[in-house]
Amino acid sequence: MDISEKLFARAAEHTRSFVLGGNLPSAVLAVGNRQDLQYCQGFGKDGAEDDSLDRKIFLLASITKTFAGVGVARLVDRGMLDYEDRIVKYIPEFANRDWHKKITVGSVMTHSTGLATPDFATMLEMGYGVADSYKCVFDTEMVYEPGARMAYSTYTYQLLNEIVFRLTGMRMGKYLREEVFEPCGMPDTAFYPVDKARAMPVVDMFVKTQEAVDKFAELEASGAGCWSTVRDLYNYGKTVLTPGKLMQPETFEKMIRPQPLPRFNEEGFSRRTWGWNREPQAAFPLMPKSGFYHGGATGGVLWLDPARDFVFVFLSNRWSAGNDQAFSTLNMFYE
Repeated sequence: MDISEKLFARAAEHTRSFVLGGNLPSAVLAVGNRQDLQYCQGFGKDGAEDDSLDRKIFLLASITKTFAGVGVARLVDRGMLDYEDRIVKYIPEFANRDWHKKITVGSVMTHSTGLATPDFATMLEMGYGVADSYKCVFDTEMVYEPGARMAYSTYTYQLLNEIVFRLTGMRMGKYLREEVFEPCGMPDTAFYPVDKARAMPVVDMFVKTQEAVDKFAELEASGAGCWSTVRDLYNYGKTVLTPGKLMQPETFEKMIRPQPLPRFNEEGFSRRTWGWNREPQAAFPLMPKSGFYHGGATGGVLWLDPARDFVFVFLSNRWSAGNDQAFSTLNMFYE
């Protein structure tokens, strides 16, 4: 996509407006293609331009799910697992309830497992850690028939952590570092801020003490826990879009293909993919069918459009900020 300096300036001013208006405590916007990071601009206190924000480390929240999605896709690419495989194939003890036998690897990423899951704050209070957190879903009741609908769930991603561990012998943090972060040129991305001096404080974080924040990081929450910079996410985006770089083209197409499932009720249908999202967004009315994305609870959005060779990154640092600010900014690049 050919982005003019004038267009980026308009989009950057739009981004600044959210900080000036108090919607976001900070915001950083970056756009590029497979070759170059073309523009990057950050806005800090009172909407002032802050060039240091491109090096700051933000909690990504659910954008983390794409890392797990790409990590799983690399295993699919090697023939080590398939999206249609049942969870019990890799975690036999998960068959403690008959209906668990219906749940697939792919259904975790399309949010269609039927599992009831606790929030992370509750789970931390229950004392689960990195080695056993996946067990927290073993004894929950069935919310709906597996595969029958879509109901967003983050904690179920811990099942993927355990599958990765049993297949590779690596915990998710190490696996993602070796299989995703290092190949993509992401030195500042991990389940904890690699440099606490550059970490952006998360306003209204669901855990309030540093001890709780540290315990959350130790869980290696592959659905919500990674920290990163805007430049790392750009490097990630351009690598994902480079044919053959991380996986074969046919695996890439499989990973980003929408898996239609009823969404909340029979009037709407989910367009989640195995690790990404392609559902329409009201704040992004010009959204083309060629792109895919994921947002995060801290206000961020990563959008990739292979047809237009376009990488869009928007990050902020308020928990439950929503993604409309990012999507309305993204919409400007398609006007």
